[in-house]
Amino acid sequence: LEANNFRIIKFPVPYLVIDEIKQEGKIALKDIKIEFLLASLFRFNPKISEVTIGEAVVHLNNDDVNFLSHSEFISELILKEALSVKAKVNKLTFVESDNDVPFIINNFNFSSGNEGTNFEGIIDNIGNINGSFEKSADNVLFKIDVQDTSYNFKLNETYKNGLLFEGKAELKTTNLSSKIAKLIPDFGNIESYLSSNEEVKINFDIKPLKQGLT
Repeated sequence: LEANNFRIIKFPVPYLVIDEIKQEGKIALKDIKIEFLLASLFRFNPKISEVTIGEAVVHLNNDDVNFLSHSEFISELILKEALSVKAKVNKLTFVESDNDVPFIINNFNFSSGNEGTNFEGIIDNIGNINGSFEKSADNVLFKIDVQDTSYNFKLNETYKNGLLFEGKAELKTTNLSSKIAKLIPDFGNIESYLSSNEEVKINFDIKPLKQGLT
């Protein structure tokens, strides 16, 4: 990792400010504020209490992140042991291996503790998200709830040794074609064929296949 221009602010409580931290091709963090537990400073053994990041850019190994390939993205987070991080990020941008930006999360809070990892944020054109990672032995239970004015999407999945094992999903919406197109961009053309304001609820199971999900 390469860090640029850091300084210590001493008053009223000491904290560290770093302009930028980056690892080429993997991650770049800007405008970082690192706060410490006050008691740990008195013991001359500083322990971080919270990290606030103005902007974070995460580079992914995958080049097509959407609902149909989301398990690869989640597996990458688990296998890279990214679930122990605790941070607030004003703007979190994911960049695919072909430099496309699949989505940006604003006001992203990611907190870890003994009970697991929780997160929340806002994705433009998709809605408010909140979810969690709960780890037990080699298993990780991933949950996410996405809400917008006209739909609610819930996803529960189990990952074993970092790989998707099984899952369940529920979609409730009054604008089915539009919401499917947002969750699965490859199906964007259905929006011009279907139009209905009737509330629809869809439940389905998820299983991994070599070619994708079923």
